[in-house]
Amino acid sequence: MRLKEPRTLSKRSILFFSLIMLAKSYFAWYYLFEDGPTWTTWLKEIPFILLIFCLIEWFATKRKIAIYMIVNLLITVLFFSLIVYHNHFGIIATSQVIGQAKQVGAVKKSIFSVLHPQYMLIFLDIIIISLVMFSRKKAVAWKKAMSRRSNRKAVAALFCISLIICMMNIFPNQASMNETVQAEQMGILNYEAYALLAEHKEEQIELSQITQAAIDQKKGIQEQSNPALFGAAKGKNLIIIQMESFQNFLINLSIDGQEITPNMNKLAAGNFYFPRFYQQVGQGNTSDAEFIVNTSFYVPPDGPATDIYAPKELPSLPKLLQAQGYDTATFHTNEVDFWNRGELYKALGFDRYYDKAFFGEDDKVFYGASDEILYKKTSAELARMDQR
Repeated sequence: MRLKEPRTLSKRSILFFSLIMLAKSYFAWYYLFEDGPTWTTWLKEIPFILLIFCLIEWFATKRKIAIYMIVNLLITVLFFSLIVYHNHFGIIATSQVIGQAKQVGAVKKSIFSVLHPQYMLIFLDIIIISLVMFSRKKAVAWKKAMSRRSNRKAVAALFCISLIICMMNIFPNQASMNETVQAEQMGILNYEAYALLAEHKEEQIELSQITQAAIDQKKGIQEQSNPALFGAAKGKNLIIIQMESFQNFLINLSIDGQEITPNMNKLAAGNFYFPRFYQQVGQGNTSDAEFIVNTSFYVPPDGPATDIYAPKELPSLPKLLQAQGYDTATFHTNEVDFWNRGELYKALGFDRYYDKAFFGEDDKVFYGASDEILYKKTSAELARMDQR
């Protein structure tokens, strides 16, 4: 009986860890996708996991269980990170996000606010197996069984089948523009591998070809000889207020007869109001929004615009205003280093910026001073700028 038990355990080791990873895949799908896991989830996640496990079975002999546990831990940390990141930012993170780890310090309170205790359940199996391995004699038999070589033909066949299924999950779904939809169609692990390995080459256009006439032709715009309201705001001050997470449905919304946004309603009713303005931000979130508003460019497909485009010479609204004799400034209560804003503001051509050093930490709310402090100090500074 002692000889049969190790063999049985050896045959079932890859199955044992595959079932664990399948359970974690369902756990991740539940939090990452609106519809949660489906019957196809196993077909999208297990083949990739089997690719890794087949490599372990093929190459590893000693400490095989330790390698299984390390892989288990790495995938678990990946799933856990994706869940937390998605809960905070609403998108599926990729390897490019690793370069943004420096941002966590500035938003750690916000991160902790979305770090729910139930997320930690994904580590439960690792804790239990570790306790068993360190506290039971059966662990010795398991380690011996795991060190035995598996049937190489069976492992090679399983690897090839898994690879084919992974390719069938990835290649037909490359065209999707939405990372959440793409991850759901490919499978989480397939999507992460695809995002890491796929080459994203931007099509370069000769600078001489980028002219206003070419842009107008591409957009189908015909220049009018006497455009309406041209020059109507000449000589006036321009103030742009960007509001975090403010959506169109709040305009003119009332609850029990009480207007939710009375001042915004007045502005919308008495001025030009454009309700069909859709979100275009990418991995840079708020900093991407600043980039778009000041340049009218789309954000890069991978990484925040503040990192990818800040080193470039950018045509921008501040530079157009400077050409007309305007003094330009931008105000944000967080540190200017957050999302590389300092470099972005320099590329956009702002004369100066005001950040946490200016607003202080009075009445602090997560990232920096409250909106009341922001508006109070900004309005005073704008009045001083107007007197120059």
